Amino acid sequence: MANTIILILVTLLSTLNCTSQMMWTGYQQRSSAVIELDQCRRTMVVLDASIFHRGDKILLHQTTSNDSRFVGLCEYSVVDTVIGSVVYLETSRVHTYDARSGLQAVRILTAKTAMITDTLRTMPWNGMWGGVIALECKDTLIVDGVVNADACGGRGGRVGINTLDTAALMDTIDINDNRCSGEGPGAARGGWARNAGGGGGALAGAGGRGGDQTSAYGQLPRGGSGGTSVEDTSSATRIFIGSGGGSGHQNDFHGTRGGHGGGIILISAPILILGQRSSFTAQGGLAQNAYEDGAGGGGSGGTIILNVDSAVGRSSVIVSGGNGGSTSGVLFHYGPGGGGGGGVSAFRSRRVATSFTESVIGGAGGTSTCDVLSERIAFGAQAGVDGASTSARSIPTGRRRTQRVAMQARDTLVTEGTSTIITATGGVSYRWIDNVDSVSSNGNSAQTRPIYQPTWCTVEITTEDGCIVVDSILISPRVSALPKLIVQADNAHGAPGDTVDLYIRIRAEPINQRTVNGIVHVSMRATTLIPIRRSRRINDTVISMEFPFTLNARAGTTYRRSSARVALGDSSQIILRIDSVQLDTTTRDLVLEHGRFTLDGLCDEQGRVRLLGPFEPQYSVRGRQIFAEVDELILTDLLGKTIPHDGVRTGSQLSTSVPEDVHGLIYLTLIKNGRRRTMGIMIE
Repeated sequence: MANTIILILVTLLSTLNCTSQMMWTGYQQRSSAVIELDQCRRTMVVLDASIFHRGDKILLHQTTSNDSRFVGLCEYSVVDTVIGSVVYLETSRVHTYDARSGLQAVRILTAKTAMITDTLRTMPWNGMWGGVIALECKDTLIVDGVVNADACGGRGGRVGINTLDTAALMDTIDINDNRCSGEGPGAARGGWARNAGGGGGALAGAGGRGGDQTSAYGQLPRGGSGGTSVEDTSSATRIFIGSGGGSGHQNDFHGTRGGHGGGIILISAPILILGQRSSFTAQGGLAQNAYEDGAGGGGSGGTIILNVDSAVGRSSVIVSGGNGGSTSGVLFHYGPGGGGGGGVSAFRSRRVATSFTESVIGGAGGTSTCDVLSERIAFGAQAGVDGASTSARSIPTGRRRTQRVAMQARDTLVTEGTSTIITATGGVSYRWIDNVDSVSSNGNSAQTRPIYQPTWCTVEITTEDGCIVVDSILISPRVSALPKLIVQADNAHGAPGDTVDLYIRIRAEPINQRTVNGIVHVSMRATTLIPIRRSRRINDTVISMEFPFTLNARAGTTYRRSSARVALGDSSQIILRIDSVQLDTTTRDLVLEHGRFTLDGLCDEQGRVRLLGPFEPQYSVRGRQIFAEVDELILTDLLGKTIPHDGVRTGSQLSTSVPEDVHGLIYLTLIKNGRRRTMGIMIE
């Protein structure tokens, strides 16, 4: 019968090796630390997102935590998409986790059919990620190699701070802090002074106590306590890594750290075919031996779960605890380490379990050898307790949302002044926040207020997993022409040298029902008014100003103001001409009412205003260059102080450059045939 099974396996392996089956092997990172979780957005922020891709099945696992309520919690989920370091998930969370420490996301190796013919390993747990191998096949998994998570679990306690014994008194210094303890749900304590051994880590089986303090000061039971057996190892909601052993106490630099606990192996497949070379192992790590100092305790076995319907062939499952470290001395005994407790093996059925040889035994305690006494004894170190074999548990999976959380409108573009119906989906309750008049009986739809301008409608949707999602939709009116818009430039006056405010008024008749935005363009004689901002020179004698405005819905009227400086121009009165109005809508009737600006302080001569004379010299300003058909050209500032400059004559034209340190408004005086004309110019 055995030969028949072997022949079948050889035939299957040979056949599958010739086909395109997934081959799993190697030793690589398949997990990342989770540093932030958002239940409502269904996202997690991970340390390394490069290992995750859309459609990947993952295992969320609380490997360690400072709060024991969270340790071991786990669930499956599926990656929806990855953006930067943020991984979006398709499912809600089943558990609450502690993302502050010890939470990782493990990418599950998935295939229809896969083979393992070499050794498949995992990166050891490093305090942030690692220690878990998770495999899933839809059809068949063939194993003719080793799935190995030995010593990949909780880390063993580090060797304590050394107390160098230059005097006997120093041996009494007790350095045993949390660093000497192992890591994991059943962590062991480190040994105490003087030179006691560390305890063994625990999982299903308790860890053994560490060996006694050195006989140089009398044998006393000061070994580190072994880890306590973890009660929830058969729970359907928790899976644990093996726990690390405690370190030995040292004062001669020769103590050793505790052994690491075993990792976790999760395998799911309808059919598991086992080759002669196959084995599944998550043993606790051995502690190293020590010389004339305390030795560390062994790590506990880990967890192996084989969630398969049937198994063909024979194999072994090993979750044994690691042995404690031994000690040796010339004149005295020193504390050996305690043995690590056995781990957990779990099968879907006992029928499947009969295909495996299980080893869940606890690790042996270390021994102490004294050369002078020629003896090798336990010296107080205890073995770890055997682990447990149990039924495989089903790891939970979060819920997928059956309906997309969103809102929609019957029509997002409505006739001005009318309303529409908006509907929300994907929740169990709804709260409409603003801009609605009425809500349906079940709360998932509402009627908007009359729409005169673009309006946001917002709803709070409470989902089945208790999260609140806020969604909004924009409803806009169809643009129709305004009945009548009147744009008016107010009259103004001022004396040369004054700064005056120019006003543009905008009003709608009847009152506008939606917000109107626009720009009014006003032109004027550049020789009389010099705008301070928002200006554009049209030619040498005309300049244009811009007046941007917003006429809010149902406001009816608004105004805009801008400032200009007054120069002694060539006319006592000029027109403030509204050249054009740019609008973000249309109007049936646009009325433009121009204004006037009047110069104050001019002298009258025989009933007429005395200006500078009829002479009109030709001139132009190009940046800092001034060109004029004149006899002389004078520049002065606003206080009348002459600005020095160098004029250059070319034929009848005189040109000059305004000095670089001169900016803003200055006066330009042109003299020709004994006649003068002064005007203000703006230098940028």
